[in-house]
Amino acid sequence: MQLVQDFVELLVGAAFLVGSAGRRDRVLAKCRSAHQHEKDKGRSHRSFDSFHSKVYRHFCAIQFRKMIQSETRTLGAPVAGDAARLPDRIVLEGVYVTVEPLCPVKHGDSLWESSGGIANQDLWRYLHSGPFVERTAFDAYLEAKAASDDPKYFALVDHTTGRATGHAAYMRIDPGQRVIEVGAILYTSLLRKTRAATEAMYLMARHAFGDLGYRRYEWKCNVLNDASQSAARRLGFSFEGVFRQHMIVKGRSRDTAWFSMLDYEWDSRKREFQRWLAPENFDETGRQKTRLNHGSV
Repeated sequence: MQLVQDFVELLVGAAFLVGSAGRRDRVLAKCRSAHQHEKDKGRSHRSFDSFHSKVYRHFCAIQFRKMIQSETRTLGAPVAGDAARLPDRIVLEGVYVTVEPLCPVKHGDSLWESSGGIANQDLWRYLHSGPFVERTAFDAYLEAKAASDDPKYFALVDHTTGRATGHAAYMRIDPGQRVIEVGAILYTSLLRKTRAATEAMYLMARHAFGDLGYRRYEWKCNVLNDASQSAARRLGFSFEGVFRQHMIVKGRSRDTAWFSMLDYEWDSRKREFQRWLAPENFDETGRQKTRLNHGSV
């Protein structure tokens, strides 16, 4: 009998949800007749009004759930929590690299040696500044970047040599929307394809998500920069599309490829970074045993 009553209640609830007024009345009439039949035989002790009241409450609960689901579909999921924090000029210490505030006095010589002059012009191909043939212009560049709050620049100091071998920045910082970008990435030949290079990006992402509370972490690059696009995918960023004629950089039109990593993805990305960076993932010559693999992104 309970199964019959449950089925009838479900039927009535469905009638309230999808039926016309006439259909609802007909279903209720049939249910009232069935209920009276069961009551006459002594198999039901609930009044129909009580039964109807339960169905109505059930209907209201369903309608409330539908309203919430509809709002989620049309307006987006609700977001709780406070705004993210602005990044400070702090030191992020890793095993292979330290990410520290850019300082022209401290980092100028090593960065000039590895990125300045005619021999290193190609490093600046897709960056907004450079190349720098003269040291005075390079020093002025470092002074300006060190003083900037957005982008906020950091030197990447390799633990093997204790010298800065690149820089990167947090940029387009929007604490209210909890969106931040990593960019202005300069990897010299001393840093490229090293554990320190990967760890630097891990440290900056970990700080953005874990310490500062951002929910979206962006990577953007010239669509012609295949190396940067490959690096973004390897690091766990998802490709989102191309903004055509997005910028004019050094007098040339730039289409920009957009990538992102989201807060709910970070836990799995972090575990994979940690697995890859672990000493046991490298042989005695320093060669990786397995690749960094964030799956299909």
